[in-house]
Amino acid sequence: MTILAKHFDTRLGQDIETYDKEAKKQEKLNFSAPKTEKITLLKEKLNNTLLEYFFPNTEFSFGHGDEFTTIDELKNHPNDHKLLISSKSRYLYADESAFEIVDDIFPDRKDRGAYGSILLGECNKGKDSPPPLEGKLNVLIVDDETGSNGGIINKKQAYKLTGDCYGQISDEKYRELTGHKDGDKYRIIQHRFGWKPQEADDKYRFGKGTLRPMDFEQMYYELSKENSKIDLIIPISSLKGTDKQHPDGALKPQIKPGLYELDMWIGEKSLSQQGKTATSQVWASFPEGQKDALERSDADAYKLYVDSFDPRKLSQLYCDKYEKRKKFDQKRLQEEEELAVSGKSSTISKEDLTPDDNLEVDKKTNQVEDLMMYRLIKADLASGHGQLLETEKVKRELEKFVVKEYKDIATFKNITFDRAMVIPSKDLKNGEICIPGKVDDGKKY
Repeated sequence: MTILAKHFDTRLGQDIETYDKEAKKQEKLNFSAPKTEKITLLKEKLNNTLLEYFFPNTEFSFGHGDEFTTIDELKNHPNDHKLLISSKSRYLYADESAFEIVDDIFPDRKDRGAYGSILLGECNKGKDSPPPLEGKLNVLIVDDETGSNGGIINKKQAYKLTGDCYGQISDEKYRELTGHKDGDKYRIIQHRFGWKPQEADDKYRFGKGTLRPMDFEQMYYELSKENSKIDLIIPISSLKGTDKQHPDGALKPQIKPGLYELDMWIGEKSLSQQGKTATSQVWASFPEGQKDALERSDADAYKLYVDSFDPRKLSQLYCDKYEKRKKFDQKRLQEEEELAVSGKSSTISKEDLTPDDNLEVDKKTNQVEDLMMYRLIKADLASGHGQLLETEKVKRELEKFVVKEYKDIATFKNITFDRAMVIPSKDLKNGEICIPGKVDDGKKY
């Protein structure tokens, strides 16, 4: 499922033109060919989206805007198409024929901007990933605030199995959706889903959230297990666009808890991975956290200042940082290989990352030079002589290292913490979190 959408300038009301990358690539391969500047329209591919599920065979285009874009400029479409939905500064346009459906999906117009990213988000993006699931699924809708589920399973268990946009998926459907094989690690799924009006539910519904793979044989059924087959457990909080807080009442009635056989679409947005992230990346959401990092950064800056007067201490810091970085890169490479084995390899090719072959060569050259400098400095420190530390080449390398370290400290990139996909748990109190592998003697963090 692929959408090919053109880009246009909202101020000029014209399609955006660009150079043909494929033509440029062929010119590099064939040096004798005459040089040309082939112009083409800027287009974007969107694969496996809810947008195409809800609007099949529809022509779309993206308008570019910023904080200075006016309402009149948003009407400057070259084919007189209208603004359908948006996601931040991405404005998606379509023919007026699509508005009958979008009015049913988003009865409240503000939701077309608030939740437009759910329809635009690509799913199952891995190179060898299976396509999103589309067809009949048995879905248990649970009120995650009360555990109410239509009397299908034990109410207390349903309450604990759900949370804010958090539900469960059967092992069978998990394997179909993610391409999971025996021996692969089980991971939490970040997903997008939706369905069209049908006998079980006569409304357009869509949503997002996280799903944990689970053996549904372990659940306590109130009714016969054979007559209550479940593929998905989805909390009501995962369903978006009903505008429950509207002062005059919801514009679209909420679906009631219970077991439904739905003809639906569900895609895997991403799989959970543990890793590291810099403190600076979270300040947009938690600006007050900056003051907590100032004391640590001041201490790191002072230590770097003191060490910079001693070539041996500075060289040791250089080696420690290099070893730490390589250890992190090796762990990340191992995780990527595990994903690749399970069919979740990146869709980004080397050509996308490095369109210029010289960049790839330069990157490899820099890696070799970094390794040689590390070995040189490490060996000199081990010998105890320190003579090479006085050479101009090593001095310049250490000077560059100090400049980079000061820059990282100034932007708080020197402070990192564990990063992972968070799922709610009703066994934890407000303010508590549980980190797997870091729980000692029953203590919660």
